Amino acid sequence: MSEVRQASIMQPQRGVSLPRLQSVQILRGFAALAVVGFHATVLWKDRSPIGFGPVWLNGVAGVDLFFVISGFIILWGSSAFVAAPGHDSIRTACKFIELRLIRVVPIYWLATALKIILIFLMPTHLFLNERPDLWRTVLSFLFFPYNSIYGNFQPILTVGWTLSFELSFYLIFAVALAMAADPLLVATPILVALALASIWRTLNWPAVMALANPLVLEFALGMATARLFMNGRLALKPWVAVMALALGAAYLCFGPRPDYWSRPVLWGGAAALVLASALALEPFVTGRMARYLSLLGEASYALYLVHGFVLQLAGVAAGRLHLHGPALETAFIAVSLTVSIAAAVVVHLYVERPLTKSLRKLAKDRNRRGRLIVEPAPL
Repeated sequence: MSEVRQASIMQPQRGVSLPRLQSVQILRGFAALAVVGFHATVLWKDRSPIGFGPVWLNGVAGVDLFFVISGFIILWGSSAFVAAPGHDSIRTACKFIELRLIRVVPIYWLATALKIILIFLMPTHLFLNERPDLWRTVLSFLFFPYNSIYGNFQPILTVGWTLSFELSFYLIFAVALAMAADPLLVATPILVALALASIWRTLNWPAVMALANPLVLEFALGMATARLFMNGRLALKPWVAVMALALGAAYLCFGPRPDYWSRPVLWGGAAALVLASALALEPFVTGRMARYLSLLGEASYALYLVHGFVLQLAGVAAGRLHLHGPALETAFIAVSLTVSIAAAVVVHLYVERPLTKSLRKLAKDRNRRGRLIVEPAPL
């Protein structure tokens, strides 16, 4: 990659579509795979005849990587439009929210609707959550936290809990855009306040206060990484970037699981290190394999939403075939990952991408003064 090309990536030009960072896309794909791996090991332990095999708890760190990437993408991706002279800050904020909703909502609604249909059509034991009532259904479609019989705010589509955090971050970011202020300086104190509020949160507080959680600090880490990247302060030497990437990834995959408060520092910090290192290696992310892995990243949101359906079927098959043992566990997880990826790519190419493209086309700004370019959401 030439120096001019590298500069254009770090400092987006006004009103110009931003290049897609393949390194970030690839990280999104691996983050989604980590979550799928965690759920696959949980399902195997729950559904296999003898409950064989440990649960890969570190797969949960994929969520932390998602949140850090989200903070990065939102700040970096909105910079070109915000920098345009004479832009209307209120209109910018509204356009930002509109595009985020177009990207996140439709496929999530489709997946949630499919889950509801299956819950009422399939035997009860195939689903580990209660049958939803009307109120929970409405709140699930609105991404609003809900206290279920398990004492948490899991929506009908269980993985949707992270999207509640995503949407709250988008709203905070939109406030900064509406104020025509630096989003990093406005959003970070709000995120810190939300994290600190969790100190006093009790079970008697409204369910929405579950969003007061130290995890929100990871969005701030992502935004800080974006600012450093845009200012050219992540120009690590390749060998340093490779070592940092390996260390960060190893800790996320195999390191000790942090507690409630140390999680955004340890897993969030490791995720930020992995992201920064990958960005430093962006000029070297080329070739056919990079394109294939980038496609996985593009389909990561679909993978995150649909893998639960695949794993349910795989769990039923494992139970009926009475599979057990380390070799069969490994084969089960490998097949589950492969089929989940294949299903996600199909959904992305033939449902998610056409639907998003059509909705964006309908929502285009007619006056053409500028266009907010926002990368696809990481969840």
